[in-house]
Amino acid sequence: AGPLIEIESSFVKSPGVIDFPADFRESFRGTAAPMQTIANQAPRAIARSSAARIRTDSLLIALWAMGVAFIIGRALFAHVAVARLISRSRHLDADLRLDVDASIDVRLSHDVDGPFTLGALRPVILLPLDAEYWTSERLRIVLVHEAAHVARLDYIAQLVATVACAIYWFNPITWIAASRLRAEAEHAADDRVLAAGVDGVTYASHLLALAQPGRAPLSTAIAVRMARGTTRLEKRFTAMLDSQRSRGIVPLRLQAAIGSAAMLVAVPFTS
Repeated sequence: AGPLIEIESSFVKSPGVIDFPADFRESFRGTAAPMQTIANQAPRAIARSSAARIRTDSLLIALWAMGVAFIIGRALFAHVAVARLISRSRHLDADLRLDVDASIDVRLSHDVDGPFTLGALRPVILLPLDAEYWTSERLRIVLVHEAAHVARLDYIAQLVATVACAIYWFNPITWIAASRLRAEAEHAADDRVLAAGVDGVTYASHLLALAQPGRAPLSTAIAVRMARGTTRLEKRFTAMLDSQRSRGIVPLRLQAAIGSAAMLVAVPFTS
C-alpha cells in the first residue's frame, strides 16, 4: 500500500463522515425549492408556447383559405354570369362570319362593349351589338384576333392563371406572372393579325377605337378581351410597329402551353 495522506478539516468529524455547518445546510435547502418550482413550471410553459403556435398556424391557414375561396368564388360567379350573358345573345349573320372556323360560335350581345373570347370545349366569340355595322376590315381584324386566342387555348391558360392566383394569392409574383401571361397572349394574337396582311398602323387605329371605355367589361378570369383600355395599348402598339419582331414562329397552342406550364412550375418556388 502507498503512503497515506492525512487532511485535517473542520468538516471531517471521523473517517467517512463529513459534517457541514448548519448555515450551509440551510442555504442548500433554500435553493432546492426554486429549482423544483422551475421544474414543475417548464412543461406548462412549453404547452402554452405550443398552443400559441397552433393558434397562429390555424389563423394563417384560415386566412389563406378565405383568400382562395374569394378568388375561386368570384371566378365561378363570373362563369354563371357569362352563361346567362351568352343565353341572351344572338348569332352573328352567317354572311358576316367571313372565314372563321365553324366550330367557333360568333355571337352579338348588348351587354358587352368590346370583343371577347370565352369557353374552351365550345369556344364563343362575343361581339358588341354594333359589330354587324362595322366595316368589313374591322370585322375581319377582330375575328382573326379572337380566333387566334381560341387556337392558342388562351381561355384555358387564363383559368390556369386564376387557379395559381387563388392558391398563391399572397405572393405578388403570382399576380405579376398572370398579368404577363395575358399580355403575351395579346401580343401573340396581334402577331397573327399582322401575319394575315393587316398594316400595323391600320390595326393600331382599330384597336384604339375598340378600347374606348364602355359598359361592364368581363373579368379576365373568365374572358380574353381584345382591347382593355387605352393605357394598356402602348406596349402592344410598340410591338406591332416593330418590323424586327419575330412573329408566328412558335405554334400558337405550344406558346400557350409553355406559358401556362412555366407559371405553374415557377410560382411555387417563389413562395
